[in-house]
Parts: sequence; structure tokens; C-alpha cells
Amino acid sequence: MGDKLFISLVYNTSLLLVLVAIYSGIRFNIPFKSTLSSRRRDIITGVLIGFIGIAVMANPWTIKPGIFFDARSILLGVTGLFFGIIPVALAVGITGAFRIFIDGAGAFMGLGIILSSAGLGLLWQRFRPGLKKKGGLFELYLFGISVQLLMLACAFILPRPAALEVLRMISIPVMIVFPIGTVLLAMLLIHQRNNFKLEEDLIVSERDLKIARERELHNLRGLLPICASCKKIRDKKGYWEKVEKYIEEHSDVDFTHGICPDCAVKLYPEHAHVLTNSGL
Repeated sequence: MGDKLFISLVYNTSLLLVLVAIYSGIRFNIPFKSTLSSRRRDIITGVLIGFIGIAVMANPWTIKPGIFFDARSILLGVTGLFFGIIPVALAVGITGAFRIFIDGAGAFMGLGIILSSAGLGLLWQRFRPGLKKKGGLFELYLFGISVQLLMLACAFILPRPAALEVLRMISIPVMIVFPIGTVLLAMLLIHQRNNFKLEEDLIVSERDLKIARERELHNLRGLLPICASCKKIRDKKGYWEKVEKYIEEHSDVDFTHGICPDCAVKLYPEHAHVLTNSGL
């Protein structure tokens, strides 16, 4: 019985991690500056998490008819820790409605697990907002333990004899597997978010570079005041500069110097033949 319960909890947690990994790939691959508003993204996020919760709850470990356990506490706790009130509320509403639909002796206990897990996640995010960015392993593990202690406490919503029997059966496996699952799920989301942030920063940098190059090119367009004698160019401040210096400052061009054949004949007539043949 104990081995089967342990394996079932590991399987359920693994299923959760796989589903969230798929979800993360979809969510974070939405193009940067997508036309989706922030509110719509939150709604989509909440609905997707809700359906992930249903998938997890559809593969539980059943203690007795109407009383079963799954990794929804991990999912909703981490959802509260990482996301805003709209995604959390939608995820809680969808998973809660599904638990009521299933019904059974443990329905109210199931609702208590859903509400307490999400609520603790929101509170932890409120007072420890940096955790979802930095991802300290010890604190994430502590958070996982806290969520699961609340989940076990919800067993007392059942009649006392049933609650004690449930706790005797599940306490040790749950406290071994689920906190680790919480850490893994949180680190997965942090990794996905960091990758998305790097891609976003790269897009912004490329865009800024493109704008800067376009501005440089724009600076070389239009009419340039140039001296008819020495060929110096007058800049916007009224200073006269050599052509080479002006173009180097307003473009991505560097100059090298040589002597054209006409100037070679004019300046160095005795060496003109050598200079022109050498390609200088």
C-alpha cells in the first residue's frame, strides 16, 4: 500500500511537471510585444493552469471513494507564488468546480486544499516577491513544506476518524515527494522566465541598434554645406571639419588613405609610374 501510494504520488507529480513544461513552452513563446493585452494573457494563463489542474486531478491516488490526493496543491501553490490574482482566481475556480463536480466525501477537503494552497502562494509572493526571480532552493523547499502542511491540515475537514486514517496513510509520502516537486516546478518556471527575459532583451537590443544605425544613415542624408576650396564640411554647430572626420563621426565608416593616379602625377611626377603600378 505504501509503495503504491509513493509511486502514485511520484507519477502524479511527474505528470504535473510535464504538463507545466508544455504550458511554459506555449506561453513564453508568444511573440514579444504580442497584440495580446496583459489582461488577456492573464486570462489565458489562468484557464491553461486550470485545465492542467483538471488533468492532474483526473489521475489521483484514491484512498477511498470520494477521497483522493494529487499534485494540485503543488500546482496552485506555485501559481499563487508566481502569478497575479486573475490567473490564480481562474485556476482556483476551474479546479474547484471540477472537484465539486466529482463530489464525494472529500469534496470540502479538496476545496480547502485548493483555496489554502493558492492563498499561501499569494501571501508568500506578497511578502517575498524576490523568490520567484532568484529562486532560492532552501526557501522554495520551505514553501513546499508549508503548502503540504496546510494540505494535510485540510484532512481535519473530514470526520476525525477518517482524517486520522488519511493522515496515517499519506503524511510521510506527501512530505517526501511534494516539497521536492514544488521546488522542481518553481525552478522550471524560473528557468523559462529567465530564458524569455534574455530573448526579450536581445530583441530590444537589436531594435535599438537598428534605430541607431538608421539615425546614423539619416545624418548623412540631405544637403551638406561643403567648402568649394578645401572641401571641409560644416556641421550643425557651425564648425568646419574634414570630410573624413565628418563621415566617420556620422556613420559606421573608417577611412584608409592612398593616392589616385591623377594626384600621383601632380604631386610626385618623378615617381608617378611606380606609385600607380603599386596600386597606392
